[in-house]
Amino acid sequence: TVFGLDQFHVFAKETHARFKFPKNTSYAGRPALRFEYWVIQEASEWEIEYADQRLKPAYGGHVWIDAQTSRPLRIEMQARDIPLSYPLKQIEKTVDYGMINVAGRDLVLPVRATNMVCHRTFTGCALNETEFHKYRQFTADSIVTTTDSTVTYDEPKKN
Repeated sequence: TVFGLDQFHVFAKETHARFKFPKNTSYAGRPALRFEYWVIQEASEWEIEYADQRLKPAYGGHVWIDAQTSRPLRIEMQARDIPLSYPLKQIEKTVDYGMINVAGRDLVLPVRATNMVCHRTFTGCALNETEFHKYRQFTADSIVTTTDSTVTYDEPKKN
């Protein structure tokens, strides 16, 4: 999963996501609007692969948007209506975003992500937590030059 991309699919026109009127709240000390949303399976862009089985589930969750800047603060996703034939019975992920300065530019980037899955036949769940830090910008300079050449190439012989 590329953090930040799957989550933003919820805002894509193609997902036809339905949003419930926001609730005024706060998140990470910031005034925020919390939206509830859901996406039907036929429009899902969230692809999950486990034990060589692929699934594009219906999903829903909550989105926290900074009330002052309209930037995302957190996105939660929970798979819905997972088929009984699929080996996982619960699939959830969250991404927390922050304003990160990279090379003098403030960018909204993931700062923490969690993925949780529960197997259909096991009693436990697996939780994967990732923290993102030390963002950097890498650049390179290049110059393209041309020159006159007298090099020739022989045509391949035809049989």
